[in-house]
Amino acid sequence: MKNILFFVLASYICASATAQNYNALLIPDSLTKHANVVGRFEELHIIIKDIDKAIIRHKYARTILNEAGNKYAPYINDYSRLVDLSDIDGNLYDALGKKLKNVKKKDIADFSDDDEALATDSRLKAHNFFYFQYPYTVEYEDEQHYNGIFYLPRWQPERYENFSVQESILIVETPVDYKLRYKQANYPGEPVITQDKDKMIYTWRVKNQPARYVQPYSPPWEETITSVLVAPTQFSIQGFAGSMDTWQNFGTFCQALAAGRDELDDATKKKVHEITDTIKDQRRKIAALYKYLQQNTRYINIQFGIGGWQPFDAKYVAQKKYGDCKALSNFMGALLKEAGINSYYTVIKAGENKTFFWPDFPSTQFNHAIRCVPLGEDTMWLECTSETLPAGYLGDFTCNRPALLITETGGKLVRTPYYSENDNQYSRKIEATLNENGDLTANVATIYKGLEYDDVHNHFHYLNKEDLKKYLNESFDVSSYEINDFKYDETNASIPSITEQISFLSNSYAHVSGKRLFITPNIVEHNPIKLDTSEKRTVDIYYPYSFQHTDTFYIAIPAGYTVESVPKNMTVSNKFGSYEATYAVSDDKISYTRLYKRVLGRFPASDYPEFVKFYNDMYKADRSQVVLVKKTN
Repeated sequence: MKNILFFVLASYICASATAQNYNALLIPDSLTKHANVVGRFEELHIIIKDIDKAIIRHKYARTILNEAGNKYAPYINDYSRLVDLSDIDGNLYDALGKKLKNVKKKDIADFSDDDEALATDSRLKAHNFFYFQYPYTVEYEDEQHYNGIFYLPRWQPERYENFSVQESILIVETPVDYKLRYKQANYPGEPVITQDKDKMIYTWRVKNQPARYVQPYSPPWEETITSVLVAPTQFSIQGFAGSMDTWQNFGTFCQALAAGRDELDDATKKKVHEITDTIKDQRRKIAALYKYLQQNTRYINIQFGIGGWQPFDAKYVAQKKYGDCKALSNFMGALLKEAGINSYYTVIKAGENKTFFWPDFPSTQFNHAIRCVPLGEDTMWLECTSETLPAGYLGDFTCNRPALLITETGGKLVRTPYYSENDNQYSRKIEATLNENGDLTANVATIYKGLEYDDVHNHFHYLNKEDLKKYLNESFDVSSYEINDFKYDETNASIPSITEQISFLSNSYAHVSGKRLFITPNIVEHNPIKLDTSEKRTVDIYYPYSFQHTDTFYIAIPAGYTVESVPKNMTVSNKFGSYEATYAVSDDKISYTRLYKRVLGRFPASDYPEFVKFYNDMYKADRSQVVLVKKTN
């Protein structure tokens, strides 16, 4: 690349300095390895004026190296009643840094932040040059004005996987007497802090960070990258003032937002007593009220101004029969309160496997609300936006992570339930018959529990029959098959389960070669990929939860055939878990059992070669074949 640099510079000697800087040939080779995008330059400038006013100026340029990088080319940013967005500008440059286009105001799209929300003042502005000659560079800048400070942008130079960084800068300006708090991760050293007359200036800078890619079984992405989170101490937003120097004070602010909003109308109060007065057991009372919530309300997102954090009044929910996570969790608390049951509104960072959290840095790290009901030595958790989950079960969306209880005395940081290997199980039994043409007829019965139940529960409740059948027709590792029938039976409990029964026909399941049939008994649960050690492992090995999988497969072999060979039984147990694959043969039947247990854990990168061997041994065993041969007379 560098050997034609002189030619390029000579060709563009009359171009502007900025255009030359965006010449893709000037990118160091170290920044193109594993990269789809190179962040050429970024400056995030946060100017805090007071406890309720801030200006955010953001400018960046990205070079898109290939088709996979196209999704990071468009500009998008949000605005609302509390956030003004202005001064949007942008430019497009070709591979050699020549400016091709400028953003036109008429080309900036403006649309709702949530098309499914009943009502929201949160909107987005977006733009895309739709240029596909690689490499090319997009440059954008804008300015936001915060009318109230409850959160501030997080600086993450390595925004995405396969994204390298040539230079990125965070600048935070505050009044001299302003108490700024910040939390940094994977940043070498401390910020440069200077004073300029009546303001303090904090500066963080990184240069020449190679692209990262998510290695298999890695810790959360946010844990491994450079980032800085800044937060106020004292703040004010839409007339509400508070402090987040401690979780307790953060909770006091949240409590003030919800004060007086848990009063019910007389008709709903009467209904609560009709439901609960004859029930003696507390858990059953809670479950009955939770069922009432599920049957009489639905989740709809509604956000205006501080409504992104303030729950709607319980009487409003009772009347309208809908609400967002805050409103429904608050309404559930009002139902419990009327029944004489104490509970806590709880804020949490939700999302499957999104458990990264800074517990030692009180700040706005939450995106969801649930309900916590203490019961002496036990606790019952309620996901109030779900119309189908059983009372007391959270699932992977909110389990095993920090949550902030909003109590009478302020916030209290706790942890939601962890589901163990014994909770997260599936047990599958397959009864099948094979004919001499290699066709397989099978009946499959599977019981899913705990976190293994989550996806099946969602498919069962939220897919129509046609889409569910389509999903099942893509679930087995068989080249050609058709689902004939399926049904589900769900058991509601604190650790719920669902039984799935399927029958299917697979044509040419077995490979026919002369007088032999080659079959792979494991048709469902395979380790999906092989691992390798060609790239140095840079992060820990991370298993976010434990489980136990059991598969038992019985196959009746066709008349006139006998078993010629079966794989060797395999048993292995180590720090990562255990795996067993066993075979047994009778005159007309083969049985195969697979047992895999995985333990929650975190293991150093130095363990990776051992982990790869264990994983690849399982990969090979999962694909082992049984050979049948036709008997000779």
